[in-house]
Amino acid sequence: MPVQAAILAALAAPVPVLAPAARTRPVAAMPPPAQPARPAPIAAAVPKPVPSQPPPATPPSTEKAAAMAELRARALVCVKCPNLASSRKQVVFGVGSIDSPLMFVGEAPGADEDQQGEPFVARPASF
Repeated sequence: MPVQAAILAALAAPVPVLAPAARTRPVAAMPPPAQPARPAPIAAAVPKPVPSQPPPATPPSTEKAAAMAELRARALVCVKCPNLASSRKQVVFGVGSIDSPLMFVGEAPGADEDQQGEPFVARPASF
């Protein structure tokens, strides 16, 4: 309570009024405020035609399949990560169409994926 009483006493005290400072030079007249720039008129909302782009060049499926087969063969014998190479049962390379426009990449295979050799076969973790 003593703190509250001190605060109330300070708030109740009269506030001293200071005398205006003496001016050493006259105050110049302020120039009128500048007019804000007007925004440019908005063009009609008509979309401009976009020139059609040819689809990006992709290697034919036979070349792509050969490249994926080579990559898989290299992954199956890779031992650059000694801890992983010694603890895994098999390489979890991937499944699905190599021509798919969408690909899911997992962080690391779990025990179920290692056992079956396929990604994303484990039951999802519950929170």
